[in-house]
Amino acid sequence: MQLLLWSVVVAEGLPSGTVVGTLSAKDPDEGENGTLHYSLSGPRAERFYLNPTSGELRTASPLRSTERAEYGFTVTAADHGTPGLSSTCQVQIQVLSNSRSSTTPNILSMTLNTVEGAAPGSIIGSVRPPDHQDSTVQEGQVTYLVVGGTDQDGTFMVDRLEGDVYLVRELDYEKGSRYMLHIEVSDFSKAFPSSHLIKLDINVQDSNDHAPEFSEDPVTIVIPENIEPGSSIYTFQAVDRDGSGPNSELHYSIEHHWPDTSDLLVLDSVTGVLTLGQKLDHESTPSLYLVVRATDHALNPSQRRWGSVTARLFVTDENDNAPTFSSPSAVSVMEDQPVGFVILYVVARDKDEGENGRVSYRIRAGNNAGRFTLNPNTGSLSILKALDREEQEVFNLTIVAEDHGTPQLSTSQVLCVQVIDVNDEAPVFQQAKFEAQVMENRGPGTTVFTITATDRDQGSNGHITYGGVTEESFVINPSTGVITTTKELDTEVQHHYTLTVYARDGGLPPNFAKAVVHVEVQDVNDNVPVFAKSSYELEVPENQAPVELCFIKATDPDLGPGGQLEYRIAVGDPDGAFKLHSSTGALSTSRGLDRETKAEYNLKVVAMDRGSPTLSATVTVKVKVLDINDNSPVFKKNSYTVEVSEDAAESFQVLQVSATDTDDDLNGKVLYFLSQEAHGAFAVDEETGLITTSAPLDREKIASYSFQVFAADLSPAAPRNSSAQVTVTILDVNDNVPFFIQDPLIIEVSNRRSQRVLATMKAEDKDFGANGSVFYRFATSVKGFSINSLTGEIQATEPLRDLTQAQRTLIVEAMDQGSPAQSAQGVVVIYVKEVEYNGIRFSRNARDVSIQENAVKGTAVARAQAEYPDGTQKGISYSLFSGNKKQVFSISSSTGEIWVQSSQGLDFEDTPRLRLVVKAETVSSMSFMAVNLVLQDVNDNLPRFRLQNYVTYMKETQGYEMPIIQVVAEDVDQGQNGQVTYSIQSSSLSGLFKIDPMTGSITTAAIMDREIFTKTKLVVTATDRGSPRLSGLATLTVIIVDQNDNSPTIPLPQEVRIPENTLIGTEISLVTGNDVDSSPALSYSLQLDPTALGKFGIHRYSGGVSLTGPLDFEEKTWYTVTVRATDSQQQTEANITIVVEDINDNAPVFTHDLYQITLPEHTPPGSAVITVTATDRDSGDNGKITYRVMSSTQEGFYINPSNGTLFINHRAEFDPERPAVNIIIEARDGGSPPLSSLTTVQVQISDVNDNPPVFHQSEYRATVSEDTIPGSTVLTFEAFDSDLSRENCGFDFAMASGNEGNAFQIESSVRFLEGRGFQTVGTLLLAERLDFESKPLYNLTVVVSDRGVPQRSSSVAAVITIADVNDNPPVFTRAEYTVSLSEGAASGTEIMRLTATDPDSTPYAEVQYTISSGDEVLTASIRENQPANSVVTVLHAIDHDTGVFGQLKYYMVERSGKGKDNFVVDQSSGEIRSKITFDYEKVNSFNFEALAVDSGNHSATVTVQVFVTGEDEYNPLFTSTEFSFEVPEGAKKGQSIGQVQAQDEDGGVDGVVLYSLTSNSPYFDVNKTNGVIFLKLDSSSSSSGSSRAKRETRVMTLDVKAHGLLDTSRSTTAQLSIDVTNTNFGLTADVNILLIIIIAVSLGVIILLVVLAVVIFLVKTRRQKKSQDTGNRTPASETALKKLDECPSGPGGDNIYHQTLPGYVADQGGAGGGPYPRGGSLDPSHSSGRGSAEAAEDDEIRMINEYPRVASITSSMQEHISARGPDSGIQQDADQLSDISCEPAALEGSTWFKGKKLGGSLSGTLLSGQLPVYRDEGVGYLGISRGLNISLPKDYPFPEDGKPSVDGSLTAIVASDEELRGSYNWDYLLNWCPQFQPLANVFTEIARLKDETTQQSQNPRQPFQPKPKLDPKPRIDPPPLITSVAHPGAMTVPPKVPVIGRTFPHLSSLRRSPISHEGSISSAAMSPSFSPSLSPLAARSPAVSPFGVNQGPSASMISTREPSLEQSPDHEMRI
Repeated sequence: MQLLLWSVVVAEGLPSGTVVGTLSAKDPDEGENGTLHYSLSGPRAERFYLNPTSGELRTASPLRSTERAEYGFTVTAADHGTPGLSSTCQVQIQVLSNSRSSTTPNILSMTLNTVEGAAPGSIIGSVRPPDHQDSTVQEGQVTYLVVGGTDQDGTFMVDRLEGDVYLVRELDYEKGSRYMLHIEVSDFSKAFPSSHLIKLDINVQDSNDHAPEFSEDPVTIVIPENIEPGSSIYTFQAVDRDGSGPNSELHYSIEHHWPDTSDLLVLDSVTGVLTLGQKLDHESTPSLYLVVRATDHALNPSQRRWGSVTARLFVTDENDNAPTFSSPSAVSVMEDQPVGFVILYVVARDKDEGENGRVSYRIRAGNNAGRFTLNPNTGSLSILKALDREEQEVFNLTIVAEDHGTPQLSTSQVLCVQVIDVNDEAPVFQQAKFEAQVMENRGPGTTVFTITATDRDQGSNGHITYGGVTEESFVINPSTGVITTTKELDTEVQHHYTLTVYARDGGLPPNFAKAVVHVEVQDVNDNVPVFAKSSYELEVPENQAPVELCFIKATDPDLGPGGQLEYRIAVGDPDGAFKLHSSTGALSTSRGLDRETKAEYNLKVVAMDRGSPTLSATVTVKVKVLDINDNSPVFKKNSYTVEVSEDAAESFQVLQVSATDTDDDLNGKVLYFLSQEAHGAFAVDEETGLITTSAPLDREKIASYSFQVFAADLSPAAPRNSSAQVTVTILDVNDNVPFFIQDPLIIEVSNRRSQRVLATMKAEDKDFGANGSVFYRFATSVKGFSINSLTGEIQATEPLRDLTQAQRTLIVEAMDQGSPAQSAQGVVVIYVKEVEYNGIRFSRNARDVSIQENAVKGTAVARAQAEYPDGTQKGISYSLFSGNKKQVFSISSSTGEIWVQSSQGLDFEDTPRLRLVVKAETVSSMSFMAVNLVLQDVNDNLPRFRLQNYVTYMKETQGYEMPIIQVVAEDVDQGQNGQVTYSIQSSSLSGLFKIDPMTGSITTAAIMDREIFTKTKLVVTATDRGSPRLSGLATLTVIIVDQNDNSPTIPLPQEVRIPENTLIGTEISLVTGNDVDSSPALSYSLQLDPTALGKFGIHRYSGGVSLTGPLDFEEKTWYTVTVRATDSQQQTEANITIVVEDINDNAPVFTHDLYQITLPEHTPPGSAVITVTATDRDSGDNGKITYRVMSSTQEGFYINPSNGTLFINHRAEFDPERPAVNIIIEARDGGSPPLSSLTTVQVQISDVNDNPPVFHQSEYRATVSEDTIPGSTVLTFEAFDSDLSRENCGFDFAMASGNEGNAFQIESSVRFLEGRGFQTVGTLLLAERLDFESKPLYNLTVVVSDRGVPQRSSSVAAVITIADVNDNPPVFTRAEYTVSLSEGAASGTEIMRLTATDPDSTPYAEVQYTISSGDEVLTASIRENQPANSVVTVLHAIDHDTGVFGQLKYYMVERSGKGKDNFVVDQSSGEIRSKITFDYEKVNSFNFEALAVDSGNHSATVTVQVFVTGEDEYNPLFTSTEFSFEVPEGAKKGQSIGQVQAQDEDGGVDGVVLYSLTSNSPYFDVNKTNGVIFLKLDSSSSSSGSSRAKRETRVMTLDVKAHGLLDTSRSTTAQLSIDVTNTNFGLTADVNILLIIIIAVSLGVIILLVVLAVVIFLVKTRRQKKSQDTGNRTPASETALKKLDECPSGPGGDNIYHQTLPGYVADQGGAGGGPYPRGGSLDPSHSSGRGSAEAAEDDEIRMINEYPRVASITSSMQEHISARGPDSGIQQDADQLSDISCEPAALEGSTWFKGKKLGGSLSGTLLSGQLPVYRDEGVGYLGISRGLNISLPKDYPFPEDGKPSVDGSLTAIVASDEELRGSYNWDYLLNWCPQFQPLANVFTEIARLKDETTQQSQNPRQPFQPKPKLDPKPRIDPPPLITSVAHPGAMTVPPKVPVIGRTFPHLSSLRRSPISHEGSISSAAMSPSFSPSLSPLAARSPAVSPFGVNQGPSASMISTREPSLEQSPDHEMRI
């Protein structure tokens, strides 16, 4: 924090939210360690708001200097690190008054004195001035009000009317010695009310009410024994909580001490310092006891108090004694003793105790080879590595014994260990294996090798003889060890021999050594390489990357260079297309091959060895190159041009195209097809490429065609194609007749003016060139007119004036220039205007007629009628002049009717319009008319596809809905007749495709598989929509392009059997893989296990498996070879089992070349000696073995030929001169030729063990004290054996029985005994501690056993008597006693009788009883998540013994359960450590029992209770990362718009989740405990000023944070999006509207003030009149003490809502109040922070039963409830008691106070105390400084005011909108209903509801509108249970209209709170719903009723005592 003191001055009256300043702290850490959180604490902290993030300090309510002129707070800045660090700053805020009164303050000062311990309720003085003592001042005209001071706990109260100062609670000088009260005195007795301030100082005098107390009892003091006299040992400090002076002045004295040694300890009586007076000695005085008393020096000696403490002093031992050896310094051991054999127990003793006397042993020197090991604790010296006398005969070990004291002391001893020799050395070869070489083909007698062995023994034991060579090709000299050959050797037959040679010494029995000689027969190059085949044939696909094809291997049986082959290609590869690995013979391609270049290769491969001379062999390899589709078809030309006459017939051969493909087979076969640009006019032959016409041609429609012809090969997998452009020009044919544009042409001319061109007759011809060139002429010569042959212009050749005829008709002929020529005639009719025409004439020149095409014969077309000018029609004949070339029509010459003669010429598609020229003539005149026939289309044309044969490709495995091709058909008909739909004709494969009926797009309807069908022919139908419908067909060939989508398959291979001597290179099997895909070619490879590597190979593309390495049946009889076939994408595998067939190539082999067997003497004849076993790796007869004896050094042995069992046929006799017999045995197989081998059996005749060892004594006895230390020697045993051999005469000792609990152990050791040499003796040692009480006598049976076979032994009895010592403490008959004692029991009363027993013998069993302590419980704690092995606490027990009996060890009792599983106790230090990491959420406490035991087996126990403390491990988790809500239209302030929820997995207080907004919002806030989002403002819709955004969607985004109760708690943020479209939030208000609102409010205030003034005047007048008329009447308001007499006082001072909780007492010692008891049913940590009905369920049910009746509500509250109406328990009902909006009057505290001064006694007696109110910010209570009920910790009968008093009402709590953040401001108001309280309180409140069916009784304490009570009889029903069945006797309460403004009419128009009280569908912020629906009643209301603001003044009190039935009915109610 930058400042330690921060002062600021604030003017009074500033609005809520005014910024006071910003505090800033700095933390240089980063992350959470540097994130700061600010908090504010101190009295009246609720008046301000401190932003926890920014440190900005604002006012939470308007400040008044008269209320409090100065505030002092503490601001804490804490980071979020672990551990959390914090710093504080003091803040002083001074409130400046803006009053315009005189600068001289109207302040009086007074002082009162009182004594500590004065009873509450007593008057300690009065602040009423003397002039007010008389009766001139009326009651209530002067009021006294506490407005400030230092009395934060409400210790004092001032009577509002009398000014008497009362003591509210018992005074405690130690808590406060001086108090200051600021009392405002308001005087209304004069014409002008006045007020002044009294500063009252109250001094408290101390009384000696506290005895001195020691902070720790008992006190444990540990001092070393070497501390010097006069040294300070300890300082005793006691605390006396009395005030300064004699009452707290302490003197110390020693009340008692043990041992009672004078002047040993000295205590300073003033300082309490304990000093040492004499020298200490741990051995004589290990501990001391002191009782120290501290006494105060009160002036009155009789009132002095004292306290005592017990001190235990432990004198610690110092290390001042070194260990002393007691074990021998020399020992002997046989060199053949096993590892682990205990040679000696080294023993040293140390007189010190504990660690100072604990001895450890170690070997300091002499054990360099590590032969021995010494146990550091027990001192047992044992063999770690085998001993060897020949290596070292004597060991001098330096043994060190050292204690564990400080400084550490030690003693050393040289221990001589003598190793006794035995004959254990065998002959030794220089190495175990020898290598020898000999050339093949050498003669017998060739020296192979000389072998030598040595023996470290001497004499005959060191004399060596060689033997053991049984191989018939070799022999060894027994003396020299020279090995020579017996015949000529051949490498190819056997190139290696293994000979076993043994060396035997001359000992008895002899020792042997073996060695192996590997003889290698060196090779000579005498064998030629051999190929297994004379030729090889391979296939290789072209274009492959270089790849290995196969192995070309040859066999050469020679070894070394003669058998190493090199391979090369000699002939056939001039271009280097192949390469051959010179060593492995792997043939591979060196580049990609091209089949089109070269299709086959013939290679000559040569295999040559490296011997001298060189030998070689040759083989032929044929390689065929397989084709791959790598060439596209090629057209001879890239484009073709051809001309075709338009009258060419269908199938006319247009063009022959040809394409070639150099690939082979299908890859080179070509398929032709056309593109759709052919428009169905042409077709191509798929195979030949011949293009023909497929439809009539019409040049006039399409003059030329340009399309592509495609050539595609038939490769199934990757077809290739090419195209050529074809252009077909259509040659014209003169097939069109000229057609006049207008016919007939009717013109009128005037003969009065000349005109050059009279008319132009124009005709058109669609043909091309001369066929379309038109010339004009008159059909007949016409006089006076001419026509232009080119243009058709008609001119008059004579003057027009000469025209005298009215009509002239000219016949014009138009003729083209084709061959033959086509012509047409047209009519030109000329009328002369000036000449009247009287001939016939048609009514019109042309007429349009519609007719269907293909109309049937006789169909009427039209009727042409001409007439004379007079209308007559006689004599007119009709004919068709032109247009009827095909004689399609006929006309009636008389009537002019036209009908269809033939339908062949009526074709809409050919000629959609026809023109008939009808000629009407008479004798004298003629006329012409054109009949234009418009043909109506008829569906007479089939749809025609652009191609008759479509060809398309598609890949297989394409998915559904994959487009393939789009076919297009055209229908020349019109309208629906020409609209085409497509379909596929049903066939076996049509279901695989589907076609879009509108577009003709064809897609797949199934996944295509080329392996099922390679191509598909579909018939596609195009159908028009005419009637009848016509269809056209086309074929679609879908060629499925193969995809490599199938894995190859390999047929199940058969077993392959080959002899083991098969030549390398032999093809042993052919694998033929199948792949239904067309390509690529399969390639094969082998997957070989390590045993088959190099033995097999496979041809890459043919699949031939060949042998590439030698086989050996004996090495492996079968191989599993995995063949992998792959097509480059998929692969498959198959296993081939290759069985190797055996040949007889292995001789039998014995398991040993030398068998050694010991045969006991006296073995009877026929006994089996040994079974020799030979194995032959061959099978069948080749491996069948028979045995026979070849030779023997002693007769009498034979062998079973089948199983190799050797038998003796005579009794075996031991001969010391010839103890061994050598027998040569042969094993021969049944092969052809047979093979054999030899082995040697050495039979050693051994001695028989026929004498047992015998003890020297017949019985052994010893006595041992039970406290003997383990390791002590108890007895020594000796024995002897008459046998001579070491096996038979050596023996060992053991215990057979009687050793219960393994208390003893026996040690066999070698000692040198006079006259007998080294002998084995048995030493009986103590292994475990003895216990006389458990077993006082041991009867041991000790057995000595020799090492012979069979083993012989004898036994002896050893009786061990145990001597008792005092080592057992007394034991009570029960571990725990429980006794009930009445508090009135007299001194000396026997409580109970204890009995204890001691199992020790007399006199150790005598028991004495003392009380040692009263609370032997050790409490410790450990934080969760601490690592295992963390220290929890340290056990420390006291033992007054010295020496070994004072050494303590600590244990856990076995029955400790979880404690033993989770904790471990160090036996020496008593340190308790954790075994595991604890989790507070799983288990938070452990109990176990600890045991302290001394060496004398005395013990003490203590109960250890370990608490696991929690830590904040988990972040709160929102149910969603984002929340979206909408503010409904017309929503009111306080209305809930949604709820956010988060959960925390932590337990306890760390798991409580609170909510807050990360930044302040002027519109919204969040309920801190339940996460409800509510409005801070009314959401009135925007007016005209904001109409611009009336319907625009507007969203506000906020961040809501979930966090814990502590500042360091973890937090989580979620985003909140609120739709504010229906509100005016964020919009600028219209200035005019705002002005109107201000004016209206101002007028309302003025009117209100006027009304108030009138009301005040009337009230004062009425009051004065009452006081004059009724002088003796009871005054309306009484003093507080009088009211106390009239209302029952309850036990305790809790408010009405908590008074029924048993044991509930809130600590009111400070502003923060006392928290709930942690872990109880009311622990706030069980809920969201305000208590939970669910968490306190058990207490609630108990309270329902224990407190069935409550009747403690006063008449004032009854009247208030009756005014509001009954509470139905349903939210938002009419009575408003359960109204969840919670609306107290919206009056600020100062306003209310002003009203009070104007209106007289407004609030009755004021309690200037504090009510514990639960805060949202923490677990506990927040004290609201004044105006709320006082909770008293003791049960003093003192009144409590239940009315709203000044700012004690909810209106005073609520200061401003800024108060919504915490404490009990509007957030408290919103959360007041409902905030769940325990269920019992709900029922209590229900019980307090008044029976509305009864009338209210008169109450003299109700000064305003008393109501008579009709039914005076009390009736209290028990609280109802939550059930659907009504309680018997429960009455239905009708709803009652709330009475508003009954007492203060001028207040009736004011709103009760900023929150709307109208019924609303939305609910205010509330906790989770309570089921069943009693949630409105399950709320903890504030201490002062929020409804009281509408009530008149009353002096009644709310009592907390349960009255009896005899009390006044005013205090009772009925449900």
